[in-house]
Amino acid sequence: MFFADLYLVFLFKILGRWAKFYGNKHWPSVDATITATPSASMAAFGCPTVEIPYEYRVNGELYTGLHEEPFLLMGSLTEYAAQFRAGSKLVIRARLDNPEVSTVREDDQVLA
Repeated sequence: MFFADLYLVFLFKILGRWAKFYGNKHWPSVDATITATPSASMAAFGCPTVEIPYEYRVNGELYTGLHEEPFLLMGSLTEYAAQFRAGSKLVIRARLDNPEVSTVREDDQVLA
């Protein structure tokens, strides 16, 4: 039963992210810098999540963002988080009409 609940929470997180950022592939891409080592979190009634804080500039203004990636398994979360380091670059998408809204698209990333 617990695994079914975890899967349902994971599904809702993914659908929520999709709805919030639908159409973001048309937002302009912006270079961002990861500001701290990614961290793992586990909500009381949620699924494991990696959090990657970043900062970026649009028209000279500094903005910050937090990429939250949900996972079903903790092992895959650890592998994912290991790809990102504080100070390294990240490509994000920022909304034209509201540049403080941003997201990370996996297909924009070129990770070493």
